[in-house]
Amino acid sequence: MLIRAESSEDTDVLDIPEPEDARGAIAVGLEQYNAGSYETALGIFEKAIDLPGTGIKQFRDKPPAISNGEKQAALYNIACCHSRMGNLQDGLLALKGCLEAGYEDYQQIREDPDLEGIRGDSRFQSLISKYAKSNGNGFFGNMLKGFKL
Repeated sequence: MLIRAESSEDTDVLDIPEPEDARGAIAVGLEQYNAGSYETALGIFEKAIDLPGTGIKQFRDKPPAISNGEKQAALYNIACCHSRMGNLQDGLLALKGCLEAGYEDYQQIREDPDLEGIRGDSRFQSLISKYAKSNGNGFFGNMLKGFKL
């Protein structure tokens, strides 16, 4: 199966191999993203979430589920696509999903030029603050905060 995509010059139509798993879809999506084909990349990253992954195989007759890392990567890149295309609401929703999946590299989020559009939205800082606080220390981190070696 092939994916039909327009090149960044909007004159050529490219045939891209259909990825079979989440990892492959993320790699193909990144190629399209780096070529400036944000809409095509977005569609591929969105497909990645529904494809088999490298996670736990829950049932013998079904493929392995998408891993948490693959889910985070797909959602992060979806947020980047939306940010580049000016779809701030959708970008913030994807970033929220990424954070809910456990992504914790807040410095990357604050500095990544691909998320510049989203960072300019007034809701960005409250979203980051909410997750940085809730994911920052966890149970053991809070319990050991006063403990000194």
